[in-house]
Amino acid sequence: MLFLFSAAYLSKRYRQKLILAFLYTLPNIAGTVVFLCVETSAKTKVGLLIAFYCTQGFGAVAVLNLAIMSNNVAGRTKQVIASSLVFIAWAVGNAIGPQVFRANDAPRYIKAFVAHIVVYGIQLAAIVFLRVRLMRLNALKCRAQFLSTSEENDVNITHKQAFDDLTDNENPDFRYAY
Repeated sequence: MLFLFSAAYLSKRYRQKLILAFLYTLPNIAGTVVFLCVETSAKTKVGLLIAFYCTQGFGAVAVLNLAIMSNNVAGRTKQVIASSLVFIAWAVGNAIGPQVFRANDAPRYIKAFVAHIVVYGIQLAAIVFLRVRLMRLNALKCRAQFLSTSEENDVNITHKQAFDDLTDNENPDFRYAY
């Protein structure tokens, strides 16, 4: 719960969802590395429990990812399709995830935790790529409207077409959140 509430608060306060998603992925990686490197014994149980708690930060990352999707898709049809694709990907991931924990890998499940590390690495790369891409799209939209990218000129955006059911590509006033 601490991860979720702090992510929500920090996201609202600093308006930097992708940076927060990147940062909240790091405890997951740390916890997974501990699971890979530390064997279970009476002496390591507390440390492994703390590592497990670190991996619970993924809930905050999932919520931030959903917020990024909903903030950056405009147009009713496009929003419905994007939400459906996110739900399908989530369901497929939840179906595949448990399959990496094979009985013959017990009790350490090294292959499964290596798979987690790989997926976290892909996620971090996707977050960086998405942030750079969204920043570039915003700069192109500003340039197209002959605006500078400084925040003081962002107030000149009129939002006249905010409720015209235009996609984010079609609406010249739409700006991507990252």
